[in-house]
Amino acid sequence: MAEKPEDSRRIAGGTRESTGRERQASAVGTEEPRPKAEGLLEEVLRRENLMEALKRVRSNRGAPGVDGMTVEALTPHLKEHWPRIREELLGETYVPQPIRRAEIPPTGR
Repeated sequence: MAEKPEDSRRIAGGTRESTGRERQASAVGTEEPRPKAEGLLEEVLRRENLMEALKRVRSNRGAPGVDGMTVEALTPHLKEHWPRIREELLGETYVPQPIRRAEIPPTGR
């Protein structure tokens, strides 16, 4: 049997010279995952954004949810419970109530 060269794969055409990219590609899976939208939730929960959202709900005369809370009752509720709700949202422990289903009939048919 013939003696094989030290790196027979390269000579036989099995692989090409290493460019270092192989190492880079394998290192990608070992990095810590980074948040997709770092700081987005904090931005959404800023007081200014929430006040603007409440203003829009009031102007649209928003309907009560499944809990029956009206727009008028929302402000006192948030004054009392907002710090806890915000911490639960940021800590990813908040569990929302089910949404209220509303059937919207198709138009133009």
